[in-house]
Amino acid sequence: MTGDDLRRVADSWDALDGTARRELERRLAAALDQPAVSDAAERAIWLVEAVGDLVGRLAVPTELGRRARELARTWPGRPDHPRFACEGRAWLQAIGSVSPRWTEETDAAWRHAWDLLAEVLDEESLSPFAPPPGEQVTARPGDAAPSQKHQKHQKNQERTR
Repeated sequence: MTGDDLRRVADSWDALDGTARRELERRLAAALDQPAVSDAAERAIWLVEAVGDLVGRLAVPTELGRRARELARTWPGRPDHPRFACEGRAWLQAIGSVSPRWTEETDAAWRHAWDLLAEVLDEESLSPFAPPPGEQVTARPGDAAPSQKHQKHQKNQERTR
């Protein structure tokens, strides 16, 4: 994340007062309310509280990673973790609809924040490149176990072909 990204994320978060954050929870729960997601309201509340805790730590990845791992153990959607394909997209839609100054740059900054979380947690489930829930990436017989970064690189290259 760049310094501008950090500022955009922090500014857009700070611009939300208590009323706007409650509306964010409501819209996030509505966006998450689908058959594949149980406990949409609980997950929405958890996400808003976790973001409030983590936004100020984005500039210090080691601190961010430590705290994010602590919070991940309390994720109400266990055994799963928040995924960009579900919670991340719902988050961007919900916060973009309640933020008083949402821009394309702000949207990109929040996407970079998700990427940073995925990196510091070394948790592929948070990555926008992770497979959708229920889809597994399997190795062929004889393949060496690739690193997570290598797997992400391969997926990106396959998508651009």
